[in-house]
Amino acid sequence: MERRIAELDEILRPIAKRPVDVNNPNWAAELANRIPPAQEAGVGGEAEAALADLLGHYERGDEPTRVAVRAIFDRYTSFRWAATLPFDETALQSYRSRLVKVSATDQGTDTRDVLLGLWDLADRARAAGIDIVPTLVEVAAMSSDADRYGMGSTRKILLDLIERARL
Repeated sequence: MERRIAELDEILRPIAKRPVDVNNPNWAAELANRIPPAQEAGVGGEAEAALADLLGHYERGDEPTRVAVRAIFDRYTSFRWAATLPFDETALQSYRSRLVKVSATDQGTDTRDVLLGLWDLADRARAAGIDIVPTLVEVAAMSSDADRYGMGSTRKILLDLIERARL
């Protein structure tokens, strides 16, 4: 599995590392209107399947397996950034999958981006009438306790999100 993720990471790297011209007054709109990176690279289905497989190992695995999956996401940052799963605003499973990916990627390279994404996710779940609190507790239990960037561990961040999800 890791070999395929490494191959996908190599394919996705040029898109992931492509600079964004923030001096262009339309940069945000152009970025928002781009096709998803894995689709642009022609590997959308493969990246989605590899991500689902990796997250499945993470969810079903023991702690050493989870540590290994986190290390894969640390090594293959372009894959981590570009690989996505389908999302249904009305399905708890979609929110759960997103939370599991947050847990497995263990804050990626920027906790601030993770926090913004989680706050948006919690707000969208609440607006859809979905109670993600039990899922937050469940996913927090499989998350790392390491405070990687001085803003709290992934476990703490997910548990702290419970209050926002209840608002």
